[in-house]
Amino acid sequence: MDNDPGDHAADSALEHSSRSTRSATRRGSRSRHHIHSRRSSQRLAVIIVWLGLFLATLLVLTIYLGLELAQATKHANKLAAELTDAKLELSSLKPRREEAWQGPLQIAKEQPPALIDIQFDKVIPINKGYLKNIMFSVVNRNGQKRYEYRLVFENTTSRRVYPHARVTLFNKSQKQIGMDEISDYAELAPGESRSHSALMTHLADQEPHRFSVDTKDGVDLPGP
Repeated sequence: MDNDPGDHAADSALEHSSRSTRSATRRGSRSRHHIHSRRSSQRLAVIIVWLGLFLATLLVLTIYLGLELAQATKHANKLAAELTDAKLELSSLKPRREEAWQGPLQIAKEQPPALIDIQFDKVIPINKGYLKNIMFSVVNRNGQKRYEYRLVFENTTSRRVYPHARVTLFNKSQKQIGMDEISDYAELAPGESRSHSALMTHLADQEPHRFSVDTKDGVDLPGP
């Protein structure tokens, strides 16, 4: 039985339509795949850019912290060196102070001290080096008579000085009955004036009538 030409044409049209549909489907699939690939590439590019920015920021922060640490280390080393120099300077000053004190002691042994009459509650001018004056007072402590002195130091030089003084008391027979020493006193700057008060120590049960005062001028140090 012969095929109907109309049926053959319909089959051809149907096959052509099917091929067209498959072709369109393949094109659509390729297009979606292309779009997906392009979006993936864009996301990857964005991720790479952000990662680069993060790494650059981290690098800058690392360099900054490294510079700050180096600066802090340099400052700490400088302070340590200054502290070491200060300790060495103090160590070198101690023998000079001890040596300076030996001179007045030796002179005091060889020569009798110049005694000054005590006048209680009256300022007695001394004007010896940085020692300006002294005043003695009688005070009552716990029912006992005690003797207090007040020294006034004044630095009229252009150098720093470290006042050291020794006050000695004597009775009517010029016998030593008490002594007090001021050592390791705070620095006295040029033009500065300061007073120091204290009770006499090592005082025998006798009334003082005369005194002597010695200073150590040799401990004066050059100004900065």
